[in-house]
Amino acid sequence: MLFGNNKLLTRITELEEELASFQETQADLRQEMLYFSTSPEGKIVEVNELFLASCRYAKTEIIGKHLQDLIHKKSLEKEHCKSMLLAISEKKHWHGALQIEDKNGKEVWYRATIQPKKMSKGSIVLEIYAAELTKTITQSKEIEDMLAALHRSSAVIEFTLDGIILNANDNFLKGMGYSKSQIVGQHHRMFCDPKEAESQSYKDFWQQLKSGKFVSQRFKRFDSRGNVVWLEASYNPVHDDSGKLYKVIKLATVITEQMNREFAISETSEIAFEISEEDRC
Repeated sequence: MLFGNNKLLTRITELEEELASFQETQADLRQEMLYFSTSPEGKIVEVNELFLASCRYAKTEIIGKHLQDLIHKKSLEKEHCKSMLLAISEKKHWHGALQIEDKNGKEVWYRATIQPKKMSKGSIVLEIYAAELTKTITQSKEIEDMLAALHRSSAVIEFTLDGIILNANDNFLKGMGYSKSQIVGQHHRMFCDPKEAESQSYKDFWQQLKSGKFVSQRFKRFDSRGNVVWLEASYNPVHDDSGKLYKVIKLATVITEQMNREFAISETSEIAFEISEEDRC
């Protein structure tokens, strides 16, 4: 019996130590992270100063407010938001993106974790720990919007540093008369005059890109039917997060009609000049 009691006391001590450690961790999280808690119905019952500073509400303005009333209206129909509200109603753990509207009506993004916590009398509160990601997400969205705009207005194609085609958008494919399956995995030289592709200047061109140099000018290329296509294009070497070059993105506009007009004007000018010279003679 004594041995059993000692074993039980040891276990109680271990559990008390684990509880103390957990409480210390929880206290640290509340100091370092944005924190608020809600009732099982979703009403905010507690909030720390970091969260108040982020959402710009006073404590008296936000306590008792339903979390759903804070959520940005356009977010309510999104799957991640529906999943979060369902987790709250079912008192379950959840983590993901939380998008709210602050007191001034501005959009604020968080990476949040919801953790149900049983209280001493059997009731449950839902504790939410969060980190604000507004700047990161806003920048990501701006980049996505910018890329979408470029793809709408430009012919875009991607290459390895050695010139192997990785991808191309519809504008490029239509302009050159190819399907994506016909060009991915092929070398850039397929669009060039064979003599140019074998030249030293062509090798130097790819060496420039491989060394990280930006190249922008007018380029003469050939489509799938062998017709001349003129492109106003820039070849842009791309770095990864560590600064290492890993691909080249070409942004182009088809200017064949413009070039043909310029050639026609130039030819007319030359003919006029020649006639003028003959008249002088």
